[in-house]
Amino acid sequence: MYRRKDFVFMNVLNLKGKKIGYIKELLIDCNKNKVIGFAVANQGMFSKDISVLIKDVIYHNKDIIIKNFTKESYYSFDKLEDMDVVDLNGDILGLVKDIIFDEESFVIKGVVVSTGIIRDFTKGKKILLMKNLLIGDENILYYSRGDEIQFSSRAHKISKFDEECVVKNEKS
Repeated sequence: MYRRKDFVFMNVLNLKGKKIGYIKELLIDCNKNKVIGFAVANQGMFSKDISVLIKDVIYHNKDIIIKNFTKESYYSFDKLEDMDVVDLNGDILGLVKDIIFDEESFVIKGVVVSTGIIRDFTKGKKILLMKNLLIGDENILYYSRGDEIQFSSRAHKISKFDEECVVKNEKS
């Protein structure tokens, strides 16, 4: 699985190896729940951003090599970022911070939701599956039956103190 952060600021090269720019944002299709390409900040001083569709990507690892690009604009992830995620009761669950998508099909599997800096650190960020989300103009509605597995993303062994706490808890 990939996350948005795996691609942002990645260099974009043409087939001749010339740097075109860097990835500024992911382009998404909310109807298909899919990453469809990348918004690229162009190298030129007065150049406008360009769009690179997934079908035009030849290879990606540390850099992305492309065969073509377009100047058309598409819906980008930054329009979803920091959008409130609300449950059926109207309670705010948190803010969208990232997306998780399949590395082969680029289908979006879930969104990473922040519930606040302190809570993110202690409990971790929530990961909500796309099948339980409806994306609106101002909010994202989370609807779940409540019988599903809850996912979270947490930091691991940040300091020696954390390691000691784990050892003490295992002995108890």
